[in-house]
Amino acid sequence: MICKNLSVAIACAVYVMGSPVLAENRIQIGEFGHDGEITIYREMFRATLANQATVEALSVMAHSDVQHLRRKSLGIDHSCRTEFVPLSDPHGSAIRVGSPQPEGTPVLLDRTAWVVTLKCQDNGCSNYAEDLDPWELRSPEHEDERDPEPLPGGFNPIELVTGVCQTPDFTPVASPCRCHVTVGGDAPVVVEELPQLCASVPMTTVEFRLDQWLKPYYLP
Repeated sequence: MICKNLSVAIACAVYVMGSPVLAENRIQIGEFGHDGEITIYREMFRATLANQATVEALSVMAHSDVQHLRRKSLGIDHSCRTEFVPLSDPHGSAIRVGSPQPEGTPVLLDRTAWVVTLKCQDNGCSNYAEDLDPWELRSPEHEDERDPEPLPGGFNPIELVTGVCQTPDFTPVASPCRCHVTVGGDAPVVVEELPQLCASVPMTTVEFRLDQWLKPYYLP
C-alpha cells in the first residue's frame, strides 16, 4: 500500500488508526514491500515546518545498524537542517539494517523517540553565488545556448545561480557542510562544492514530537 495522493492517503490514515498494530506510543507510517524495502506513507507528513522551512526530502536511511527516517528541510534563509529518527517494528524493536521483514509488515514511529539533528550555517555561500556569472559556469558545449526570449522579469531560468549549505545524507560532525553552487532552472547542476563557506552546527538530540512531523488529521 503506497499512498501517492490525498484520497489514498486518507484511506491509509483510516487503516492506521484502526490497525491492531497501532500501539499507544507508536503510529504506523509505512510498511515493508515485497522486495524487503521500506515504503513511507509520504502523504502523512508535513510539507513545511513551523519556521516555514520546506521539507526537501523524506527517506529511509541506515545508521549505526538501525533504519532511520530522514527529513531534510531548507529554510527561507537557505539554512539546511537534517533530522533522523529511528524506525521500529510492531513489537517495538528497532528495525535493523539487513533484516527485511515480510511484505506488509508495519513500520512505526515511536512517540518516545529522540531526533538527531544536524544544521548547516551559511557563512557566505549564498553571497558568493550571487556574484557569479552563470554563463562562465556552463560547460563549453553549452556556452551559446542563451534563450533569445527570456521569461517575464527579464531573466532566463538557465541563468539562475544559487548557493546553499548542505551536507551528505548522514554525516558525522567531522564532515563539514558544503556550499553547493548550482546553475540552471528546473534541473540545476552542481558546479562547485565549497566547505569553507559553510559551518556545521554540532549534532543535537531533541525529544521527538509527532505533531511536528505528521499532518494534524493523521494524529491519533
